[in-house]
Amino acid sequence: MASGTPMHALSVLRRVGRTAALLGAVALATAAPLAQAEWAGPLGAQDARHLLVRTGFGASGADVARYAALTREAAVERLLAGTHGEPDIPPPALLRAGFTEEDLDGSWLPFAPIGCDHCKGTGYKGRVGVYEVMPISDDMRQLIMRNGNALDIRDQAHKENVRNLRQSGLLKVKSGMTSLEEIEACTND
Repeated sequence: MASGTPMHALSVLRRVGRTAALLGAVALATAAPLAQAEWAGPLGAQDARHLLVRTGFGASGADVARYAALTREAAVERLLAGTHGEPDIPPPALLRAGFTEEDLDGSWLPFAPIGCDHCKGTGYKGRVGVYEVMPISDDMRQLIMRNGNALDIRDQAHKENVRNLRQSGLLKVKSGMTSLEEIEACTND
């Protein structure tokens, strides 16, 4: 794979981590289609401003000037350098948290908030909602109409493979949107 191509940049993003891939995908998806020669060249002021604004890192004049001379690949790497890490969570702890053996297939790594100037040292930017959504099937409707208690409703939801709040949160951990620590703090097991 040739250096400076879109595929090479995506492979670099995969090495940096899933958060980089998400931010890089946003930047790449919003950019105008680029010719091969343009991809390898420097960003320029307009593209640097666009990249910084679309990824939420702000676009002061000094920031734009620092990024304008960089290639797209180098700009994304600089944006994401040191902003996220991968915690060393042993598999038994992930299993206790609610992940299954199938979830621990090595295709993902947990997110660790490290923090930077842009997130004020928290490692997070914005909010992420965790929801337990229960479709009301005919069986669930009948259970509710018979004044079923919370345990009965929980058991019926489990039979219908409805994700509970913890399971929904674990999906957000697996996708890199938040950390296991945050999900454990806001959900019951």
